[in-house]
Amino acid sequence: MEMEFHGWMIGGWRKRWRLLIILLLRLPLIWIADPTAGNNSSPYQSTSFTQDTPFEEEVPFAYEEDQAARFVQPELNYHTFMSKTLKKCWSKQDTDLFYEAIQQFGTDFSLIQHLFPGRTRYQLKLKYKKEERQQPMRLSDALTNRSKNHSHFELVIGRLEKAVQLMKRQSMILTEMTTQLTLQEEV
Repeated sequence: MEMEFHGWMIGGWRKRWRLLIILLLRLPLIWIADPTAGNNSSPYQSTSFTQDTPFEEEVPFAYEEDQAARFVQPELNYHTFMSKTLKKCWSKQDTDLFYEAIQQFGTDFSLIQHLFPGRTRYQLKLKYKKEERQQPMRLSDALTNRSKNHSHFELVIGRLEKAVQLMKRQSMILTEMTTQLTLQEEV
């Protein structure tokens, strides 16, 4: 859609916005040049402005600016810097382990997450919602009939203890390295 305004052919929204800004900045000039364009009693009217200020000086610059922006700016949006988790299919064994974990821990997905090291809490919640839609009876049975077998608790506790030991080792190594660096700096 092309539009003509005071001898200007305008196409595209960027050019329209630029023209609107230019027109707002040059509004007193238009009122002086064309008395029918607005009220003659405008507070913006002044005789200090000249009528022959060319718009053509600004158009090539704006066009070059458009071209530079088109080639320099990459497409950035919300998802550009977001780390996506890969989708993994749930195997039959994983689904059975999921139901056993539901029997043990209930809907505490942060505890269940320790049984599935490659999955996030959000993925476990989505699995719960999916199973709630597809197999509601099996899920309600798993929630109502709690298991007396605490093997999953022991497994989670063992993994958490290993993680704590690993963190202690890392902190000890870090403190040793910092003390060695301070001793070397003193010498």
